[in-house]
Amino acid sequence: MYKRINDYGIIGNLGSSAIVGLDGSIDWACLPHLDSPAVFFSILDDKKGGLFQIAPVGKYDSVQSYKKHTAVLETTLPQRVERSS
Repeated sequence: MYKRINDYGIIGNLGSSAIVGLDGSIDWACLPHLDSPAVFFSILDDKKGGLFQIAPVGKYDSVQSYKKHTAVLETTLPQRVERSS
């Protein structure tokens, strides 16, 4: 399933970069350089493109924003959301 474009942020170090989803998944990354072939590209093909993700087990909420006055992307995966019976 594809994410909405506003569910993404970008991280990088002037030599490489990655597009990070709100759920913490890296859905696009060209490594080790910006002009290298894509290693992860699920942003283009969610079935075959591949991604890298570390996330809690089960349902969770997430928040993503850039730290004020920086280019630092912070993705927070808060406590697990419990389902009501």
